[in-house]
Amino acid sequence: MGPTEDFERRIIESDYTQYEDKATNEAVGEQILEFTRMILAQSKDVQSLFLLGGYGRGEGSVLRSHEKITPLGDYDFLLISRYPHRTFRVVGIEDLRRKFSVQYHVGVDNVWLPLLRFLGKRIYWYEAKFGSKFLFGDDKVLDSIPIHAGNELDIREGFSLLFNRLVGLEMVFDPSLVKSIPSEEQKRHLVFQSIKAILACGESLLLLYGKYHFSYKRRCEEFEEASEHEFPEILQASPNLKSDYVLATRFKLRPSFDMYNDPVKLWFVARNHTLQTLGFYLGKALCMWHNSSEPASSILTVDSFPRVYLKNGKPEILDFLTFSWNLHRRLKSFSNLLKIRKSFSDIVRVSLYHLAISIEEDGDIKTECLENALSTLSLIIPTEKKNKTKKDLISEWRSVRDKVVATWRLCRP
Repeated sequence: MGPTEDFERRIIESDYTQYEDKATNEAVGEQILEFTRMILAQSKDVQSLFLLGGYGRGEGSVLRSHEKITPLGDYDFLLISRYPHRTFRVVGIEDLRRKFSVQYHVGVDNVWLPLLRFLGKRIYWYEAKFGSKFLFGDDKVLDSIPIHAGNELDIREGFSLLFNRLVGLEMVFDPSLVKSIPSEEQKRHLVFQSIKAILACGESLLLLYGKYHFSYKRRCEEFEEASEHEFPEILQASPNLKSDYVLATRFKLRPSFDMYNDPVKLWFVARNHTLQTLGFYLGKALCMWHNSSEPASSILTVDSFPRVYLKNGKPEILDFLTFSWNLHRRLKSFSNLLKIRKSFSDIVRVSLYHLAISIEEDGDIKTECLENALSTLSLIIPTEKKNKTKKDLISEWRSVRDKVVATWRLCRP
């Protein structure tokens, strides 16, 4: 059963961006309709279909040039099915993504209807319930998700958000870019991932203080209002975070790459904001977890953060099962995982942290940080240590980065 003519008209005529002209939103709506048709044609037990992310709440990022609309963000769909499915792959969706020049990802998450009432206090489910666009089926189905407001979110979600953005930063960076001119494609990737990281800094702070909202625009208003009296320590350490967050929000809602003239410098700004925010966030989170009435006196330094973060991490059975299954499926090995008493995700995150601080702003690479990233990773996967010379440090950084990112993917369901 596919969408009726009324459904199709509603999809096309919805608002997907902050642009007020009808043509921009209809152009995106026509793309969403084609993806909707493709998904429904291949799902025989669909209960409901929703569009998530920025486009789902009318804040999608698009580039407009010579009457051409280019989606800059992801198209994220959530399909609620009547019966359980191990996986749900939409044949042809990648071809359609290329047809519309969607710059990044088009994904379809499939959730079995009875599971909705048992979902955790995650950003994903909060935004799905309150900040998504209904496309097809039962529009009330997400009401059963057990989240009622943004102040109910698990504060561990802030770590997930920041580290996910740190991965994005490291995936688009190369030390050679410091002393060379990036290509136009590299510039765009650097700017886009840097913007996402800066936004994550503000979003995680709002989450920490129970002020998280699904809307970019509303979050920006909340951040401007709360920043001075809620978290002055982080603004003292990163005095430009507030203005950078406001500008990043402006870019997200109405993107123009002309807003940033030096993408490499922006990358370091985003990296530094992210590291400072992680140090502040962990200090505050520890006070909450330990029920301490005394506020954190300072932001954890880059030297102390990895140690403190790993010390306070707790292994979780789902984390263990996900990593073990992915490792066995891809490497045919469990690598003595049962002996490890730390969260595998936390181990990878600390490796990411070491890798991030290994790059100096002049392009030099701190070998000690690079070695720390590799030795931390060796707790859960086999690694090799090489004798490095200054000449091949950049190649070694790339090699370690690829290992860390590949291992990070093993932690994902």
